[in-house]
Amino acid sequence: GHYQEALENLEIALKLRKELNDPVNAGNVLNQQGNVYASMRDYDKAIELYSESAEIMNTEGNLEGQAIGYNNIGTILDEAGRFQKAIDYYTRSLEIYRQVGNNEGIGTALGNLGNSYYGLGEFEESEHYQHLALKISRELNLHENEIHNLINLSNAQNAMGKLDSAWYNCNLALQKATEMDNPQLVWISTLNLGDNFEKRGEYQKAIEHYEQALAIVEEIRISLSGEEFRSEYMAAERFAFEGMIHLLSKLHMSDPGKGYDHKAFLYAERSKSRAFLDMLSDSIHPASLREVQTEIPDEETVLLEYFLGDSSSCLWVITNEENELFILPGRNELKDDIETLRFSLTQPDLNNLEFFSESAQKLYTVLMEPAAPNMKKAKRLVIVPDGELFYLPFEALLIKAPKRGKDKDPTAFSYLVLKHAVSYGHSATILMNIPAWIQAEGVLQPNLLAFGDPEFSSQYKRLEYSAAEVEMIASFFDPSAADVFTQKEASEQQVKATPMDKYKYIHFATHGIVDEVEPDFSGLVLSMDPDRNEDGLLQAWEIAELEMNADLVVLSACQTGLGKMVRGEGLVGLTRSMIYSGASSVIVSLWSVADHSTSEFMTTLYKNLIIQKIDKSASLQEAKLSMLEDVNLAHPFFWAPFILIGNR
Repeated sequence: GHYQEALENLEIALKLRKELNDPVNAGNVLNQQGNVYASMRDYDKAIELYSESAEIMNTEGNLEGQAIGYNNIGTILDEAGRFQKAIDYYTRSLEIYRQVGNNEGIGTALGNLGNSYYGLGEFEESEHYQHLALKISRELNLHENEIHNLINLSNAQNAMGKLDSAWYNCNLALQKATEMDNPQLVWISTLNLGDNFEKRGEYQKAIEHYEQALAIVEEIRISLSGEEFRSEYMAAERFAFEGMIHLLSKLHMSDPGKGYDHKAFLYAERSKSRAFLDMLSDSIHPASLREVQTEIPDEETVLLEYFLGDSSSCLWVITNEENELFILPGRNELKDDIETLRFSLTQPDLNNLEFFSESAQKLYTVLMEPAAPNMKKAKRLVIVPDGELFYLPFEALLIKAPKRGKDKDPTAFSYLVLKHAVSYGHSATILMNIPAWIQAEGVLQPNLLAFGDPEFSSQYKRLEYSAAEVEMIASFFDPSAADVFTQKEASEQQVKATPMDKYKYIHFATHGIVDEVEPDFSGLVLSMDPDRNEDGLLQAWEIAELEMNADLVVLSACQTGLGKMVRGEGLVGLTRSMIYSGASSVIVSLWSVADHSTSEFMTTLYKNLIIQKIDKSASLQEAKLSMLEDVNLAHPFFWAPFILIGNR
């Protein structure tokens, strides 16, 4: 997990090897650097380093080192879905291993080729290469490799409809993995047997095998120490949940009265934000659909929970009286439209509105239109996104396409926000377990703690409207109930010295830094105190150690809603740290917005909250509607990034 430290140490090692004129070991270090960047999912940098390593090995005549480099490049390309390119590199690796007579390397390359052909959908080729790899693994008594080959062989055979052969090989893999006491390979084999039974139409046996596999996944997850390792493990193994949820949702569609939708929901909740749940409490269990339904307060509130799968996705629509499950397209079908929408939203150019309106209307049709009959009475929507949907401000989706002649007029669009106030959650279970705000002892009225207009180094541009922003917000409170720190006083030291648990509202008007690799190092930029040991960056891990009792924390800063995307955990960053430290809800931004318009927006938001006494999600909605009335600020670039996460 400590990638930066690893890279620094490897850079020192590389420099030393170069000074010693030791090119082969320098190549080995480059290869290790590539491994770190691969773990960080910086695939382009990893490929660059692997290529440099392979080139050095070629020059020095170290063919095995060159083959390792090519194999690593193939693995990265395979992971990125560039299967044909991966095959090219695996083939080069195979040729070298054959040239030097490295049979283990030959087996590895053959197995990898089989995996890439499987990715291309060329299952006969995949089966052929897995047979060859399996033969070598057995000749060399490489038992773990043999199990991998058997599993991959059964995958290809399952896909080809050779169900008996697939069952035989997968069952053999399970026996050998059990003998080796390798729980990772045991659950993968068990999961594949479940897939085999599903393809045979033996659904009960499939469910039993999926349940066994997921029980082992959970045991492994619990045995890991540290939130980061647990979340990374669940991200890597999320596909285990997809099989179960896909089958249960399919069974629900053919037999709606059997409770398959309830089971599928429970597994969706089990797959979401588990590491975050562990941080909040060891005793929290994933919520059932009925438990969630009892928390829906009235007919004007609807909860929409999504689960994104590769082949299909699910949407549960939950009201106080009923619930319904819809099957939606898979992740790959949605990805392009989400990216197009995100791009057009972050470019406040009227020429981009055509791209925006097309993708915003299409995504509404796919993601929300199935739920429209259940949303007729709804004033408030609580949305639990999944995967790439965390990047999506649902309020900006279009209920219908713009009228002809109005497609360049953002004030005339039928945004979702016109009908519904929206809030978000990491999972339904987490929403149910965020404590409701309780007024601090001795505090008689709503109070505010605000930080704005910090003194930055030249690295950051001053937010010239942020001082006026916090002063204007403070004017809505009784003077004795608002503590405002600006310029030099808006420091990290001041934040840590302030009793944060005494304030109902906490507001930061400053820059946000997002570290997508190590999210604990994301932070809020504050003034540096030259006499102290603080660095002026209030990082996510430091925020998590603060003790808050805030009903609402507002991060009026750039991209504070972003972070590292971890499948199954969502966006990991500042928001999670705020909720962990005791905030009931957080308002964050999904992209950078103009300083002046943000200041106006926040002023309207607090006026709604404090003067009009409107609830949080409705206050946010009203602030957005105010912007829509101003032709200069009606483009969703200005109002759509601000979202409410947590209790509404």
